[in-house]
Amino acid sequence: MIENPGSEEDVRRQAKRLAPSNDMIQDRAALLESIRLDPLITAGWKAMALLAMGVILFAASLGYVTYLLSFSAQSSSEMGFLQVLGMSKRQMGWLLSAEHLAVAALVLVIGALAGFAMSNMMVTARADTEDGEPVAPPLILTTNWAIMGPIYFALVVIFTGALIWTARATSSVELNELSRGERG
Repeated sequence: MIENPGSEEDVRRQAKRLAPSNDMIQDRAALLESIRLDPLITAGWKAMALLAMGVILFAASLGYVTYLLSFSAQSSSEMGFLQVLGMSKRQMGWLLSAEHLAVAALVLVIGALAGFAMSNMMVTARADTEDGEPVAPPLILTTNWAIMGPIYFALVVIFTGALIWTARATSSVELNELSRGERG
């Protein structure tokens, strides 16, 4: 055995010398580099990642905006009641922000944790060798925050814009219409 093998090239040469056949030696770095350099694989995964980001943003935005539309339609009488009690539009905006900020933060945390759990379940179910044995060393999942950071930022921007719109829509309640039951 080699005490201090030195460079990777020394290790490759020693492995080739010790192996009964060159077919038994696989250079992991070279295999990974060949996969990385394959333009079809690289283009396919990049397109899939972009598509997944778009689906995440669309689904989250659509769900949250639909919820806010439903909320603003149902809460006009509550906002009118709060106006009658003396709350200003600014105070109602802060009330709505606090209420929806808690919901949005909880959803983002639960979504991230569910994503981590799903990724772990999917990868560990597929992390087998050709013989059905678990791979060694085990796979380590990492999250690319350079991709997830902009997604979270976009979700926060969408959340903030929708919340501002909701605060304006629900705080402009005409009390005389509300008292006659003409609105909502």
